[in-house]
Amino acid sequence: MPKKFSPLKILVLNYEYPPIGGGGGTVCKNLAEELAERGHEVRVQTSWVKGVPGGLAKKSRTSKLTVTRLFSFRRKMESCTVWEMFLYLFTHFIPALKQAVFWKPDVIHAHFAVPTGVLAFVTSVISRRPYVLTIHLGDVPGALPAQTDHLFRFLKPFTFPIWKKASRIVAVSDFVKDLAKKAYGVPVETIYNGIRPITRTRKTGKRFQFISVGRFNEQKNLDFMFHLLAELEYRDWNYVLVGDGPLRKHLETKALKLGIDKQVHFTGWLSRECVHEKLSESHLLLIPSHTEGLPMVGIEALFLGTPILGSEIRGLRDLIDNGKTGYLLPLQDKNLWMEKLSLLISQRQELEEMSRKSRIKASQFDITKIAEAYEELFRNL
Repeated sequence: MPKKFSPLKILVLNYEYPPIGGGGGTVCKNLAEELAERGHEVRVQTSWVKGVPGGLAKKSRTSKLTVTRLFSFRRKMESCTVWEMFLYLFTHFIPALKQAVFWKPDVIHAHFAVPTGVLAFVTSVISRRPYVLTIHLGDVPGALPAQTDHLFRFLKPFTFPIWKKASRIVAVSDFVKDLAKKAYGVPVETIYNGIRPITRTRKTGKRFQFISVGRFNEQKNLDFMFHLLAELEYRDWNYVLVGDGPLRKHLETKALKLGIDKQVHFTGWLSRECVHEKLSESHLLLIPSHTEGLPMVGIEALFLGTPILGSEIRGLRDLIDNGKTGYLLPLQDKNLWMEKLSLLISQRQELEEMSRKSRIKASQFDITKIAEAYEELFRNL
């Protein structure tokens, strides 16, 4: 007879939560909803941005999940400056402390070592409630050298207590785990990002469609993809770009200069439902990034049976079984990228086989399994 457990009280802290932020916020939301679905009482404290209802609790369909959005000086949905992160800590400390002291959660679950880990650390010290830290990528030194190294040169010495005090530390991929262990010398375990299984029929057309999803910045390396596609002999293709970011104007100009502006389509940010629709219509998801943690869009692509062509980086190895669910290719080998693009365009049968294997692999990212892993972790603090 299976052992029965009493429900847990879980206080989730994250400076971003959909529709605010990117993949880390989505990971947080998926897990919070699933844990509430499993009967635990989950309270999420997160930021409010103009355009999102704030200052009030919203309950999920199970009534076990409460999301409270608080003012934090953040101005944009998709990005947060260093000063805005600092002000987030200032505005969220007292509410988080009240929750920890008076509600007495069994665990505080913080997403991102910086800035949320700071909030969890101070709250935990004062309230004596344990906290678990989930790290995603950009909150770890060395993960995004061009974007964060200059900050960590100053901040890293002050962040050690956050990592040392945490009851457990979880990384979303083995790549992020290894980076954290190298930077801080603490035990870290891997629990993958998870989503609810997506059931949608693929509806690709005769015209070959590529897709990329995310924030348009240097990390995503979309320039590389533009040059490759411009040189393809096969011309009957579309490239759908879902997202936005600082390099959008540059990419629009680049497409025009390369003569592919009629084939490249910028959609802006879309709802997850619309992203799933675009993925199901696409033959290949392209991820030519310089670095990744464990991109949510890659997991969604697996569930939808969309093969992935990605750069040979650690953060994509958990997603792509080379030659089975897609290909991992070195960015320095442009000819190999051209070869695989041409191969997959001409051999649709191989794409179909990759699609089938992708759906099989997707099961390891089922949010039910991920929530079970966190549940066990929380109970064994």
